[in-house]
Amino acid sequence: MMKTKEIKEKTVVELKKMIQEKRLELSQVRFDIRAKQIKNHQQGKLLRKEIARLLTELRAKEKVSKIS
Repeated sequence: MMKTKEIKEKTVVELKKMIQEKRLELSQVRFDIRAKQIKNHQQGKLLRKEIARLLTELRAKEKVSKIS
């Protein structure tokens, strides 16, 4: 899991790429949970929260660039 400080240092392009990667990872984790290959169900919850953090920072950066 990335810290907020690390997320804020990323550019918009990097954030979009990370969001795409995390969404793919989340879909794989969901599949693995359904196939009973993963016993740690918290992993999906943590990925969803990390995606939300990335999206929040992305929206903030887009809003700032729109205003400027």
